[in-house]
Amino acid sequence: MTDPESRIGRHRIDGVQDPEDPQGRRRISVWLNVTSLDWLYKTNRWKAFNLKTAVQVLRNPDRVYRGIRKDDGGQWVGWCFVAVVETFFSSEDGSYPAPLSKVFAAFIDEGGHLFEWGEEERDQADPKAPKDTDKRFGGLQWKT
Repeated sequence: MTDPESRIGRHRIDGVQDPEDPQGRRRISVWLNVTSLDWLYKTNRWKAFNLKTAVQVLRNPDRVYRGIRKDDGGQWVGWCFVAVVETFFSSEDGSYPAPLSKVFAAFIDEGGHLFEWGEEERDQADPKAPKDTDKRFGGLQWKT
C-alpha cells in the first residue's frame, strides 16, 4: 500500500478483511488520520462513536465494491466495505438499533487509509447493499 513514513500521525486498525481475498483468510491493516479523528470528536460525535461500527464492517463485510466513483465522473482506486449491522452508537457506551432501511459503509483508498464511513440507504433489490451501486462504484469485488 503506502510507504510507512506516510503513516506517522495515524492510528492502525488491524484485522481488516483483505478486499482482494473473498475467502476471508488474509487480513490487512488500514490507517486512520489522527487529526481527522480529533476533528470528528469536536464536530460529528455520531461519526466518531460509529468508528466502532466501521471497524466491525471492515473486519466482516457483506459486500466489497472496488472503484469509488467521483461526482465529476472520475474514479478513485479504493474499496467500499458494506454490511448490515445491528446497532449504531450514540455515545461511548450508548447504542440503539440500526434502522432496517440502512446498511453501513466504510471506504478505504488505495493506500489503505480509512477516509469515510457512515450509514447508507439500503438497496431494495439487494438488502445487504447500498442504493445505486452501479452508479457509485466500479463494480462488485465480492459478496458473502
